[in-house]
Amino acid sequence: MLLVSFSAGRCQTIVASAGMRHEIRVLTDSIAKEGILFSDAVGIIGAKTKQWQRFEQLKKSAKTEELTKLTDDSRPVVRCYAFLALTERRKVNIFPTLLKHLYDTAKLTTFYGCIVDSRMAGDYFLDVVTPGYIDKTGYKLTKQQSAVLDSILLADPKIKLAAKSHLLQQHQKK
Repeated sequence: MLLVSFSAGRCQTIVASAGMRHEIRVLTDSIAKEGILFSDAVGIIGAKTKQWQRFEQLKKSAKTEELTKLTDDSRPVVRCYAFLALTERRKVNIFPTLLKHLYDTAKLTTFYGCIVDSRMAGDYFLDVVTPGYIDKTGYKLTKQQSAVLDSILLADPKIKLAAKSHLLQQHQKK
């Protein structure tokens, strides 16, 4: 369900997923309002931000079905945090969700350590499940899944992610 509200002369879109509990909607609205995906430690002192605390609360409170729905949220930061949370639930099949987001070119701002970066949401999804990137404890792609993913990235001209360019560069060096 999509709700549109008018306040102070502005039209504002609010996402309200059918079947989503109020607690989860409040968390995701706060995450979206902040708009930046923060890691667990940012800045010189490695501070834990309120945004990361919201993510931890979302991860703890949301049901797997809610997190799966949230990977399709209209707001990229919500999609990406939902996916990150799902990767930490070992019994969830992440691969179909990952494949669906190979076309997700929405802009996402991330803040890891002292580095603020801008990337496409689909690239963030890929980074989360790539061994040695982002979260070291969550689900990572198997060699077979990586091979399938590489084939899809190389074969589909509609995919515009930076990961595709990196993969093409690697193949050209060989």
